[in-house]
Amino acid sequence: MSKQPKLDSLRKKIDQLDKLLMSTFLKRAKVVREIQTLKNKSHFPIADLKREKAIIDGLVKKYPALDARFIKQIYKTIFTAAKKDRILATPK
Repeated sequence: MSKQPKLDSLRKKIDQLDKLLMSTFLKRAKVVREIQTLKNKSHFPIADLKREKAIIDGLVKKYPALDARFIKQIYKTIFTAAKKDRILATPK
């Protein structure tokens, strides 16, 4: 029995999960944009380091099967991109 059909099936699952991730990132980015607008109007700082730490700590605790360093790296990247407003593409 060839391993290729099994490999192809697993890759299709990864492709589906990647689409789900991107869809979720897009939804998150739109909410982040709304928060930034509210913070700008209210003259609140964009960064909330206590909240960022609480989010990461909560995710590390909730998902112990994932390496904590992995979660921290992903979320620090997300937070940095959000603060620089580099998640949503600029309209062409």
